[in-house]
Formats: sequence, structure tokens, C-alpha cells
Amino acid sequence: MKVSLCIPAYNGEKVIGDAIWSCLKQDYPDKEILIIDDCSSDNTFNCAKSFGTFVCVLKNEKNLGIGGNLTKCMQEAKGDYIIYLSQDDYFTHESVVGDMVSIFEMYPRVGVIGRSYYQFIDGYPGAVARCDGELLEDFANPSGVGYRNEAMVGEFSNRIFIENTVMAKRILDCGWHRYELDYDTVAVRLHPNNTCVISNYYNEPPVMAVRSIIPSYVNYQSFISVKNRAPKWLWAEIYNTGKWRSIVFWAYALMAVCTPRWLLIKLCNFYRHRIGRRFCVIKSRSGQKSKD
Repeated sequence: MKVSLCIPAYNGEKVIGDAIWSCLKQDYPDKEILIIDDCSSDNTFNCAKSFGTFVCVLKNEKNLGIGGNLTKCMQEAKGDYIIYLSQDDYFTHESVVGDMVSIFEMYPRVGVIGRSYYQFIDGYPGAVARCDGELLEDFANPSGVGYRNEAMVGEFSNRIFIENTVMAKRILDCGWHRYELDYDTVAVRLHPNNTCVISNYYNEPPVMAVRSIIPSYVNYQSFISVKNRAPKWLWAEIYNTGKWRSIVFWAYALMAVCTPRWLLIKLCNFYRHRIGRRFCVIKSRSGQKSKD
């Protein structure tokens, strides 16, 4: 069965090479590597094209946004199965794709395969955090999520933070099943300044977006992220979480509201560099926990 490894790309000239190499190293033989450039203003398209005939590289006529580009990848993919990879991430093992194909073939009603992943800071060794999402939460990041092509319904959403989650939920609502790989299949890149820069990516509070799909969703740490990257949404983020009786809620809310942004950024960076990397333990394919 053919697999399409899809990389939706935008202004990723400095990082997309690692993503492509990790796809090329996958030991599953019948695969295509599809990169669709969403009208980048940098040299992403030519960087991808430099891999020659090993990859198929397309460019959108206009910018579609991440959800639109995920949909375009789906439409152009020729595989029976589609596995997405973000342009700044990479697969942790050469057998990830083969493992997903085995699951799809073993369980014909599995329409979507989830995974856990770990995060690392670009330019620094070691994992700093892991993500083991529950229900649909870990589908917010498209990296490493696998789909059965015939199960996919409609288009991906262009709302922030839930582009991938909407598709996954739609598949499950149609009666398909979900499977979760039990090791960290993807390494997700965190950029050193991603807590420092005000981002125009946030056009609504993250919790509001996710709770439209998962009403019970709670993420107190998002208060810190929103304060650092999109402070105009902080009060809406706190209000929409609405867990007024939780001590943890108030701890994070007060920290985000009362701590100056410059200090909060320093605290976040200190935690990642000095604490997260020291204690983060990844789940390897062999089943053994290890420090990266």
C-alpha cells in the first residue's frame, strides 16, 4: 500500500531539510514525499526542490493558510495512507511509517493514528517536554498524525490550533476508529525566541478554539503562552477556561496576569533550558525510556 508523507510548508528554508531527510530515511519502500509550499517569501521552494526526484514539490498560487494547505496536501496525495509532518519537525525513527502502515492493515476500521511526541529547542541538545494528549487534544499538532485516505471527510479547518483536530473528530464521528502509537514518533522543534515574539498567528484564544471541539478541554499553561505571544487575548483565554474553583487555575491565572511579560519570558526560558531538558524522559520505540 502506498503512503504519502506530506509536508505543508511556509517560510521554512532553514528547517525543512531535516523534515525531508527524516522522510527519506523511512524504511517503508512504497512512499511518496509531497511538499506543498504555501507561497513562501523565502527560499523554501528551492530548498525542497534541491532534493530532486526523491520528492514532489508543488507551490500554491495563493496563500491558503495551514488548514487550507493541509487540505491541498490531502487532495494531491496519491497514497492509500497519508502521514503529515510539519516542516520544522522530524521523525524519531526510520520505522515510524512502517509501524503505521502495519496498524492500518491490521485494523481495517482504524481511520486515524495518533502519537506522542517530544519537543526540543532549535540549536540545543536534548528534549525539554513531551506531549501525551488525551482524546483529540494531541491532534492539534499535525506532525506524525496518520490518516486512512478513504476515511478523510471534507476539508481541514483554517481556525488556529484545531486545523487537524476537526478532521480527526469528523472521522471518528463517521464511525472510524482511532489507534495510538505508544512511543514518541516525532521530534517537534521549538524555536529559541518563540516565547519572546508577539505572534499574529493568534487570531483567537487557543482554549476557545479547542473547546469548540472538545468542551471539557483545559490547559492552564496556555495562560503563560498567550501572555508571552498574544497578550491581547489573555483575559479571554482565562475567562473561556472557566475553572474558577481550581487552585491550579488561579495559580496560572495570577502568574500570567501579575508577572511582567519580560520576566515571564525569562522564567519560561529558564525552565526549558535548566529544568525541562534535565528531567524530560522520552519514550523510545524499543519501549525503554531514555533521556535524549
